Amino acid sequence: MKNTVIIIPARLAAKRFPNKPLALIKGTPMIVHVLNRAKETKIEKVVVATPDSEIIDVVEKNGGQAIFTQNTHTSGSDRVYEAYIKNFSSNADLIINVQGDMPNINPSSILHLEKHMKKSNCEIGTLAINLQKDEINNPHVVKVQVDEEMTTGNFLIAKDFFRKKKNLKKKKTNIKKEFIPLQKML
Repeated sequence: MKNTVIIIPARLAAKRFPNKPLALIKGTPMIVHVLNRAKETKIEKVVVATPDSEIIDVVEKNGGQAIFTQNTHTSGSDRVYEAYIKNFSSNADLIINVQGDMPNINPSSILHLEKHMKKSNCEIGTLAINLQKDEINNPHVVKVQVDEEMTTGNFLIAKDFFRKKKNLKKKKTNIKKEFIPLQKML
């Protein structure tokens, strides 16, 4: 049986929305909502990877586990990789990257991803959905480049992740957004 770990990257120093993981939604920090949705999957190991002691304190105060990472990473994927290498490289077969700003993520979507990862022998995965036309040039929406058309239930290899890329409309490729707004805001 494959051991799965959910790693949630989060940091306070974001330029577009500083301190976002600690923003309160109905009185609870956003990162705690994400942590709780991930825990609802019943996947044994769920951790937050962060360079910020404030996030670590909030996560631990709310019954979660956090891993301290470097503050020099340029992406959440780098933070996830550091947490994996430091803590799970010898005992985790699957790593699921759940973004720290997805308080409404549906736990069943995470479990669906895990199922496909096991079936496809994929070691690390994240969720994506099709972009809306108005999102293609929005720098607040992370995009993932894939070679095939994404349909419900298929499992694709990511070629690139980015927020802004030149010549997107001219390039023949499928671009999807990484985040999944599945439910109304809490």
